[in-house]
Amino acid sequence: MPGYDPNRFVGLNESEKQEYTCGICLDIFGDPVDTKCCGQTFCRPCIEGALRVNSVCPLDRRPLNIGDLQNTSSATRLTCLEPNIEQDTLLPITVVSAKSHYRLMSLENKRSLYKCGNGYKTLADIPSWNLYSQHNGIIHNRFVTSAFPYNYIINDKVSVFVGDITALEVDAIVNSANEYLRGGGGGL
Repeated sequence: MPGYDPNRFVGLNESEKQEYTCGICLDIFGDPVDTKCCGQTFCRPCIEGALRVNSVCPLDRRPLNIGDLQNTSSATRLTCLEPNIEQDTLLPITVVSAKSHYRLMSLENKRSLYKCGNGYKTLADIPSWNLYSQHNGIIHNRFVTSAFPYNYIINDKVSVFVGDITALEVDAIVNSANEYLRGGGGGL
């Protein structure tokens, strides 16, 4: 069968099971697609098989072709399935719960998902502005008479990174940009 046996799922109530059930195989969506005519979701193999026999939507009976199918875009659809091998069940992860699921993952498991592989940079790999300026011979004394004096406490919290920011293992990145998203000029 193209979908997943609903009995293998844990954490889905009956209403959610109905929402995620293909109207053809009556299983939880395997590879979900939506019809253009009525927006109904089916497993891709199920609806494509049905349309090869009869070019009408199984739900509203309007004309429908395989080319009229579109990838499911609704945020309420299942986005991934996590196998629980010990209990032979599947845990549904919706877009909303994926955030919670990710937060609970171990750091090692999160790192296994990184697109950069082992090429990530941790915050410990990026020197603070204090260390960077010392290493690069930037003299702090010239800031003493400035309207913005050098502040060691704040500068220990500020870092400058030159490289691929998608490889940074951080929670947020502040990138100065102007209204056209061009570098610089992004002040408040």
